[in-house]
Amino acid sequence: MDDRPDDVVVEELEALDGVARKLADLPPAKTASEAPIVRELERIRERLLSGDENKDLSALTEQYHNQSAILNQLRRAGQAVQVDASSPYFAHLRLEEEGRKREVFLGHTTCLEKGMRIVDWRDAPISKIFYSYRQGEEFDEEISGRERSGSVVARRAPLWDVVCQKYRFCQLFCALLVRFWEPTWSQKVMKNYLKSG
Repeated sequence: MDDRPDDVVVEELEALDGVARKLADLPPAKTASEAPIVRELERIRERLLSGDENKDLSALTEQYHNQSAILNQLRRAGQAVQVDASSPYFAHLRLEEEGRKREVFLGHTTCLEKGMRIVDWRDAPISKIFYSYRQGEEFDEEISGRERSGSVVARRAPLWDVVCQKYRFCQLFCALLVRFWEPTWSQKVMKNYLKSG
């Protein structure tokens, strides 16, 4: 009996480890600071209240309103959203287009840095391929105004939620399935589930 996990399991764990390493290398997301805008608003307010520049009153008022709008926009935007390292994605898509293979991971936040392609499934047009095509099928779609065609090499949303850091437990669970039940049956169940997406 072979104690090694299925090749698909190993492949997905390696993909998750690669994404985790790249996420760890990313610098923290920076958001614009309110401090310079607040200082500028205070400076303009003082000039307006001093009354020394009556001829520039309309220009100063316009500057004040512009800076206030920028500050409000900054506050509404909030913190930059980063990918959750403990659960960076929930689905994996491997596409082949024009002889080139590329990996796309569907998650709840987009991160296109350090060679990663994690896209927010709600906003990324390419997620349409994941939801419309099965593994092994050819696709032909217009995505972001560009005609895209190729094949879906892999389309996976793993049964054991491989994207969670609990995946070490899942490896153990899969090993127990293989050890205590008929190995061919448990492997067929996992393979069929992975193929069905």
